[in-house]
Amino acid sequence: MKSSMPQQREQGEASEVLTLFEASKWVKVSERTLWQLAKDDAIPHFRVGKQYRFLTSALREWAVSQS
Repeated sequence: MKSSMPQQREQGEASEVLTLFEASKWVKVSERTLWQLAKDDAIPHFRVGKQYRFLTSALREWAVSQS
């Protein structure tokens, strides 16, 4: 299965795994908006079964790239 998560992270960089709800609060968008972004592969994520998960480090990089 294709994942839109970055393949490598810098060593020593800690990253927290967030649920869709937690990540939506972190990014400050609605759960529906974040879900649609993930569904469209427009934001870095991975899946655990049917649930979306997000790494804070990947979200941080994504946010910077959107500026």
